[in-house]
Amino acid sequence: MVAVRSSATAEDLPSASFAGQHDTFLGICGKEAVLKHVKKCWASLWSAQAISYRISMGFEHLFVELAVVVQAMIDSEVAGVMFTANPVNQSKEELLISAGYGLGETVVSGLITPDTFILTKDGRVKEKVLGSKDHKLILTKEGTRSEKVPQSLQNSYCLGENELAQLAKLAQLVEKHFGIPQDIEWACSKRNVYLLQARPITTLKSEPEDLRILGPEVIV
Repeated sequence: MVAVRSSATAEDLPSASFAGQHDTFLGICGKEAVLKHVKKCWASLWSAQAISYRISMGFEHLFVELAVVVQAMIDSEVAGVMFTANPVNQSKEELLISAGYGLGETVVSGLITPDTFILTKDGRVKEKVLGSKDHKLILTKEGTRSEKVPQSLQNSYCLGENELAQLAKLAQLVEKHFGIPQDIEWACSKRNVYLLQARPITTLKSEPEDLRILGPEVIV
């Protein structure tokens, strides 16, 4: 089982992520199927949404090229995304993790309400919010299939202390390697956490805004 994933030269830039603009296919099996989906990835460079996004971001159509990455799939019990800086409050001292059961596509595509965890950079949990996580995407011999999550699991957090500690360590390593805050896709299988992808966070402000526009001495 492999994932056939698009990777364009204009993707994952600090100023433009292109996330979700080009196609990715999960649970592909067999030579002919892989070749077929590689072509589909290439073709997605010319989808209406990709063309529209390039126009809005000022990219020349013929200067953007697209490669295809074929990756062995991890049959994950839990997966999701992690920001090595909190894009909500702009804090570079916090990690923001979203997680759900099964493959991470449900989290990445916003198909479920995931569990949310806010951690300090050293892995201490500051806040966590239980998500519904009502269904999951699983691997089968025929590809992927959506399955309902049992109520008992919906009512439980899908990540424990061991997995959160591993994710915090992974965040430190990846951010140190690239030198800037990262948006990470990860998967957890048999209590081990795996890095799937990392890209720069495009929603962080370079400098905090100065809201004291009336001056420090003005009393309202």
